[in-house]
Amino acid sequence: METKKIATGFDNLVEAFVEYISATFDTAFNLISDMIEGVLHGIEQVFLLPPFYVVIIVFGLLAWRTAGKTMAAFTAAGFLLCWAMNLWDETMVTMALVVASVIITLLFAIPLGIAAGSNQRVSEVTRVLMDFLQTMPPYVYLIPAIAILGFGASPAITATAIIAFAPAVRLTSLGIRQVPREQVEVGKAFGATPAQSLFKIKLPSALPSIMAGVNQSLMLALSMAVIAGIIGAGGLGKEVYRAIRVLEVGKAFDAGISIVILAIILDRISQGAVTQLKKGAVS
Repeated sequence: METKKIATGFDNLVEAFVEYISATFDTAFNLISDMIEGVLHGIEQVFLLPPFYVVIIVFGLLAWRTAGKTMAAFTAAGFLLCWAMNLWDETMVTMALVVASVIITLLFAIPLGIAAGSNQRVSEVTRVLMDFLQTMPPYVYLIPAIAILGFGASPAITATAIIAFAPAVRLTSLGIRQVPREQVEVGKAFGATPAQSLFKIKLPSALPSIMAGVNQSLMLALSMAVIAGIIGAGGLGKEVYRAIRVLEVGKAFDAGISIVILAIILDRISQGAVTQLKKGAVS
């Protein structure tokens, strides 16, 4: 009985805190929501305004440059299949959700990863925070996001960015820590300032690891963007959720195939970029 009272009290405390934050900073949260939706809308226009074949050609060339001819052919065929299933707009909206979420993630994750890689105390605190973020079930992040930002794209992108945060921080920190000490010492010997050492020595050397973090963030963002369709984020996640509600197995299968195609394309292109960066670092 006492345990139940403690749990109830804790739940009430969390709910009161969320309500207080939402009411106190309502204007600020509305501004943040508008900014997020503005970024998303701009990215959506980049993917939706050109004819579908232009987007396919661009991504095909990008896949060819990073992952080879076979992946370029798969990219073109996969996107053509999405268009043939009348899911082109939904696929591009999901792509925009993922890109917007990853951009927001990297704006905060890379500086924090650099700080964690450069300072042991920051690293210890960051490790605990990242463990917490990675072990919390994804659906949990949707609840406070909805309570603060309401339904729609803004809470979906916010929750997605949080989910994608940890791998970018961890791998950025790892990359900074793995920079050969000799390179840093040589830079100091030639009079490099801390800023010059960071931007001209540490970050270029750590770039393959940072890009590996971007790859992992992309995959996590895509999985969460689909889940976020439940709260009105749009895209393929919304199609899956709608098909489940009305038991349209074929539509759900089509949306699922499109999600798989998009995941493979994003994964292979980003992995190809990481591989090329590692080859460049070795040479």
